[in-house]
Amino acid sequence: MARALIIARAGVRSIHNAWIDRGTQRDFDLYVSPHEPVPFQSEPGEGVEIGPVMGEIKWRALHRLLHEWQGWRAYEFVAFADDDVLMDQKSWASFFDLVRQRNAALAQPALTHDSFWSHLITLRNANFVWRETTFIEAMVPCFRADVLERLLPTFALSVSGWGYGLEFVWAKRLDYKDIIVVDATPMRHTRPVGANYPPGLMESLREEMHELMQAENAPWLLATLAGQTRDKLLPREAARFLRLYIEGYWDLAKDNDRFLGSLLQAQTGARLTF
Repeated sequence: MARALIIARAGVRSIHNAWIDRGTQRDFDLYVSPHEPVPFQSEPGEGVEIGPVMGEIKWRALHRLLHEWQGWRAYEFVAFADDDVLMDQKSWASFFDLVRQRNAALAQPALTHDSFWSHLITLRNANFVWRETTFIEAMVPCFRADVLERLLPTFALSVSGWGYGLEFVWAKRLDYKDIIVVDATPMRHTRPVGANYPPGLMESLREEMHELMQAENAPWLLATLAGQTRDKLLPREAARFLRLYIEGYWDLAKDNDRFLGSLLQAQTGARLTF
C-alpha cells in the first residue's frame, strides 16, 4: 500500500490529473473530494478514488470528510492540495520522500517563482533542499498522520471554512518544531489568490483570521529557522545561512528593494523603510 495520500478539493477546472502518470507505479495515492459535480471517475487499481460531492468550503468539508471517511488513517502522511497547483508525479514522490526522511510534522512544497503567491517564505530558495520554518500555507499542507489526528479539530475553528489563520494556529500548537518548506520539489500555483472572490469576502476573511489568531494567541510569524543544503543543516544564526538565503532569492531581490527588505526583516527583525 502507498505510504502517502493526497486529498484534493476539486472542481471542474481541477488540474489534478497532471499530478499522476496513469499506468505507472507510485508511492502515493490520490483521493479527489469534489466541491461540485464533476466528470472525474475512480480508476480501479490506480490508487485514485473519487469521493462524494461536498459543497462546503474547503476546511469545513475536509473536517467532515475525515470524520466520515477513515481511509486516511492508513497512511503515514496526508497532504491537502488545492486543485490549481501544478506538480508532476516525480516531484510529488520526491517531496514525500524528503518529508519522510526529515520526519516532518507539517510540510509543503515550495512555490516556483512564476507562481501566484501570498507569502515570500513559501517561495523556492534555490540554495536549499528544504527549510525549517515557522509557517506553511494552507494551499498544500502535508501532515504526518499522528499530527493530523492531533490538529484535525482545528479545521472546525475556521467558521467560514476558508481556513484563513489556520496555518498560524497549527504552527503555534506544534511549538514551531518540525515544520518544513521543501525547496527541492517546487510546485506552481496557477491562479491568482482570491481572484474570483465576491466583493467584501477578502475583508471578511481577514477579520476572521485576526479573530482566530487572537483567540488562539497565535502570532503572525513567518521566518526560516534553518536551511538544509546538500551536505549540512545551517541554523539562521550562521553567517553562511544568511548569505545562501539571500542568494537563493536573488533573481527576485536584486532589482526589488522592498522584496530584499522583507527577506531581511523576516530573518533579522530589523525594521527597514523604503
